Amino acid sequence: MIQGSQDCAVLEVRVAALEAQAERYQAALDAISQGVAFFDRERRLILANRRYAEIYRLSPDRLPPGATLREITELRFAVGTCPMAVDDYVAYVTAIAEKREDRDWSVSLSDGRTIRVRFRPSPDGGWVATPGESGEGIHAVMRLARASSSHAAVLRARGGRSLFPFSVAPD
Repeated sequence: MIQGSQDCAVLEVRVAALEAQAERYQAALDAISQGVAFFDRERRLILANRRYAEIYRLSPDRLPPGATLREITELRFAVGTCPMAVDDYVAYVTAIAEKREDRDWSVSLSDGRTIRVRFRPSPDGGWVATPGESGEGIHAVMRLARASSSHAAVLRARGGRSLFPFSVAPD
């Protein structure tokens, strides 16, 4: 009986160490500004970070380990962050996963955001998906283009004379 108690105590220590390690991994993943999700070969979620949930407008508690790609896609569809019908999206990702090749794509969502997804197969038959919002960069470029156009219009209206009493020239 003593041996059984010792085995149980050793097992409890190992489980506690693994749980602590898992918490450290989760904390590290949550610190990443890009979304990250690991899926296994059965298309089940292994782990996703908080940013992945935020990008797709999902609550992190709706993304437990073991959730299927279909379940996650259904959740995304319900909140408007899936770019196509559930069956079509699952078939699309499954076809990519079966090719076992790196793949990048962008999707435009109904809320105006553009999501760039990097898909990388893993050696065990699963994959890592890293979605990131690219819309903010596009919006910044558009604001800059509008500002530049406005400045050019003012210059034309003033006969080419600047609004500023100085000029900036490169060295």
